[in-house]
Order: sequence, then C-alpha cells, then structure tokens
Amino acid sequence: MIKLVVADLDGTLLKDGERELSGPIKRRISRVLERGVKFAVASGRDLGDLAPLFRDFKDEIYLICADGAYYEKGGTSLYERKIPLSALSEAERQAPGAPMIFRGSHSSCALGNPPSSELYGDTKFIKSVGEIPADEKIFKLIKFSTPLRLSKDSPLRLHWDGRNLGHFEYVSRYASKGAALSDLQNRLMISGFDTVAIGDGPNDISLFRGAKRRISVGDRCPELKAMATTPAICGIGALNLTLDIIDGK
Repeated sequence: MIKLVVADLDGTLLKDGERELSGPIKRRISRVLERGVKFAVASGRDLGDLAPLFRDFKDEIYLICADGAYYEKGGTSLYERKIPLSALSEAERQAPGAPMIFRGSHSSCALGNPPSSELYGDTKFIKSVGEIPADEKIFKLIKFSTPLRLSKDSPLRLHWDGRNLGHFEYVSRYASKGAALSDLQNRLMISGFDTVAIGDGPNDISLFRGAKRRISVGDRCPELKAMATTPAICGIGALNLTLDIIDGK
C-alpha cells in the first residue's frame, strides 16, 4: 500500500522555463492527497523558492530543500544538515575577497559583491564570515567564478555545477535527498515499500534508493532511468502512473 509520494521539481513537476506549477500538476497532487497519501517535494532549491510554488498546499506537503539539507512542513523545520562555520571560513580563506552567498532557510548573507542579484534572497551584506550571526543556520554556499578546492574529508559537497552561469553551489556532505527521505520515512513510520519516488536527474539517485516504486521522467539521466521501475515522458505522466499505483491498477 502506497503511503508516501516524493517528487523532484525542476525537469519533473516543473518543465524547463516554467515559473509556476501547471493546473494539471496541481490537480494530480490534490488527488494524491485526497487518497490519504503523504506528498513531499525534493529539490535543490531553497525554501524561499519552493514555498511560493506550493502555496496551495502550504500545510499539507513536505518541502525537502537544498538537495536534502533540510525539510519542513507548514512552516515548521523538521530536519537539518547545516554547513559548519569552519567550512565557510575555509571557503573565505581559499578565495579572499571573492563574492559568495551563504543561504539559510529564510535569509542569506552575501560576501563581497555577488554578480547575480536574483540569488540574493533576503540578504544581509557582510565583510567577512565572522559577521554571520551565531544563530544563523547556513544550508547552501554559492561561490562565483571558480569552484572551491574540496579535500576528501571536506564537510562540503558540490551540489550543482553551474559554471555555464558563473557559479557553483555547495551543501553539507551529509545532505542528500535520500537521507532526508529516510528521515521523513522514519518520522512517518513508512518504509521504502510504501513509497513512490519520481525524478529526472543524478541527484535523484539517492531518492530512488529509498523507494520500491521509482518513476523516471525523460532521458536526461541514463543511470536513473536504469533504476526506474517505470519510465514516464513528463511530470503529468509520472503522476498519472503514481495514481494508478496508489489505486492498485
């Protein structure tokens, strides 16, 4: 019996170029919820990006943010894998004066003069990592121009290589969509046998490992498609298949 559906966002529920969820996608999410099944979205995006997209389901679904670094429901944080201050200081030491953004769940700190204002969020400009408030939890580090040099025991991992856009995104090495899903399953007392996972890219591989039913969208990631129990052409098709699985068809 399916009790939880977890789906990637970009390239899966949200097509390239779309800024809002389509009506058909929203209706299918509603149908999943109407059947008493829990729903979670797992994305590399931060809460500030996810919450507006899913405002129609504010208190009903789980938002797994920053590639699994944290998740929340209804405004309540339930799981966190923050970046330690030592890692932020090391990033500053490697590239003194280089522009960086440190993203928390609700606000950001910007070091230097980052060129991409759309990544600022609710931003406080600082002159050094030492000015980051002690109670601020940082879940993502955005480095511009060149990547960081990560040692094998670094507390960071590269989440997104955006060199074509001029920046690189890092999260805690202990963060992944799969780890966040495992925590959510434990919280809800749900197993992988009760879970459907939907995704389209390499960072969804860990998500697939936590689900018996796995639906891949498109052909972007051959490894993910090889893990899938069912392929789908698009997000709507994947949710239709999910509803069929829930209904036992």
